[in-house]
Order: sequence, then C-alpha cells, then structure tokens
Amino acid sequence: MTPQQPLAPSRRDLPWLTLAGALIHLLFASGKERIEQRIRYFRAVAQIDFVGAYGFLNDLLW
Repeated sequence: MTPQQPLAPSRRDLPWLTLAGALIHLLFASGKERIEQRIRYFRAVAQIDFVGAYGFLNDLLW
C-alpha cells in the first residue's frame, strides 16, 4: 500500500488567490479580454465567504 499524496489546492479552494490574479490581469487587459477578466473577478468575489473572513478577523482582534 502506498501513502497518498496530499491534494494540491485548486482555484475553488483559494478564492483570494484567484481574486488577486484576476485583478492583476484586469489592469493590463483591454477589449474582449477585459470583459472576460471582469467576469472572472466578480466570480471570485462571489466565492469568498466574507462572513467567515469577518468572523476570523474579529477573533484575531478580540
């Protein structure tokens, strides 16, 4: 029996990374590509659990 390797995180697991990448691409895109990058950016924003992030930050502060 071989040990299983840990799974690499996907873009669904890292919405903040996708958000940052889309924002950088959006800055340098133009035309149709800019529209596609804008859609990618807003999809990444929709995937982020802001309530969970706010709760985490609140725990760090208090």
